[in-house]
Amino acid sequence: MGDPARGARLAQERGCAGCHRLPGGAPVATGPDLRLVGAQHWPGYLRRAVAEPSAFVVPGRTYAVPAGDKRLSIMPNLKWIPHELDDIVAYLAGLRGAADGDEQP
Repeated sequence: MGDPARGARLAQERGCAGCHRLPGGAPVATGPDLRLVGAQHWPGYLRRAVAEPSAFVVPGRTYAVPAGDKRLSIMPNLKWIPHELDDIVAYLAGLRGAADGDEQP
């Protein structure tokens, strides 16, 4: 099992907030809002989405670029090492609402 506190630090260190809205962060239009992602997706989905960004591309937005008959995510593959991946997934799985007073999407 991962450590959500380490995952939160990794999200900041790896620049996730530059494209995704996280608790306490400003709205960002580049990537999906993640403040409720733990309530919307199970940990296995989150793990694969982080480890393989093009595995699940959110439809209807500019989150991807065309590549032949597929769409590739614009999210970079950050090459997480196993314990970091455990930590970031634990953090994301815990994001279930705005505990810090954020307005909900």
